[in-house]
Amino acid sequence: MSEPLLRVAVIDDSALYRQMLLNVLGRLPGVEVVGMATNGVEGVALVARTRPDVVTLDVQMPEMDGIEVLREFRRRGLTARTIMVSSLTSEGAPATVAALMEGAIDYVLKPAGSFAHENREQLLADLAAKLAVVRAATATRPAAPEPPSVLPNRFHTTSCGRRSISLSISLLARRLRPVCESLSRAPTRCPICRRGKGTINEERTS
Repeated sequence: MSEPLLRVAVIDDSALYRQMLLNVLGRLPGVEVVGMATNGVEGVALVARTRPDVVTLDVQMPEMDGIEVLREFRRRGLTARTIMVSSLTSEGAPATVAALMEGAIDYVLKPAGSFAHENREQLLADLAAKLAVVRAATATRPAAPEPPSVLPNRFHTTSCGRRSISLSISLLARRLRPVCESLSRAPTRCPICRRGKGTINEERTS
């Protein structure tokens, strides 16, 4: 059985790293890149439009930085799992802590070695591990409960097949009786029990 597809959006202002992330994610089975954005504003719009499962997010970007993007995700109710990919997101770094507090689920430090091939392989290994965790969490998410196959206890079915809500109706009637009695003495008709002297227009035409 094939693994469920993970749809990923990339938000990074560096053309070099956007291309590297595209190449790396393309080598991972069951991963599809649904779009790339060059700054935070474009990134929020991309995520709102494509609704990916995962977002890779840089920290330092024009227009709107990564921390502000996370806040905007939360404000808009965008629930994609966000993995920070930045030169600032080392373990324990202020940017890492801030991002995790704003809703990011994990972080990857951008490789900064002298050889591009080694950097790609390091990024591949790091992202593969993070996405495996996301996939496992998605697979073990409990399914939504099915609707009950029988009527709730407060309902019962008569022989003619009609639902009776006698207990709820009687309780409601007892609570509304004083209101009905009060409105029945008013010049307008009670909207609940239809008792009373009639509407103002009826009085004028009588």
